[in-house]
Amino acid sequence: MNFPPLRPPDVHALALWLGFAVVITVVTGFIWLRRVAMARAVAAWHTADGKILSVDIVQVPAAEEDHYEARMRYSYRVNGHGFEGSQLRVGPKRLVFPQHSKAVKALAAYQPGGRVTVYYDPRAPQQSVIEPAPTPNGLEGWAIMAGFMLVAGVYILVTLLFPSPF
Repeated sequence: MNFPPLRPPDVHALALWLGFAVVITVVTGFIWLRRVAMARAVAAWHTADGKILSVDIVQVPAAEEDHYEARMRYSYRVNGHGFEGSQLRVGPKRLVFPQHSKAVKALAAYQPGGRVTVYYDPRAPQQSVIEPAPTPNGLEGWAIMAGFMLVAGVYILVTLLFPSPF
């Protein structure tokens, strides 16, 4: 049985594909590691008793479909000075979700007038968060895409370099 001749591997296209996948993987990993480092630093911050001032979900217009921003304001005192904060988690300052239900879930534990523990930077008490653990929030899609691209790139590389005799 005659098989058509094999095409030589398009090394430039493959290098571009794998390079793009590596860049996405490195950037996503760097952002995640930065959030983990920040969470570790925040865990060592001082704490203060706080009070939830407001909780709100705001519809944010987007290109294809609207998104929903979870907003919260809280107050706390440090050495007799009053502060207000709005950052719920370590990571992005704004919490924007593609579904309303996810924004509701993010704020479910917080009600206006409720008490919370506020983590604040002792060197800059105006910097604070409520939840010191890092959250991927938006990185999952990039990480999945980068993983898929790396796997696909390696598969293409292997099949081009070691064609099946069958």
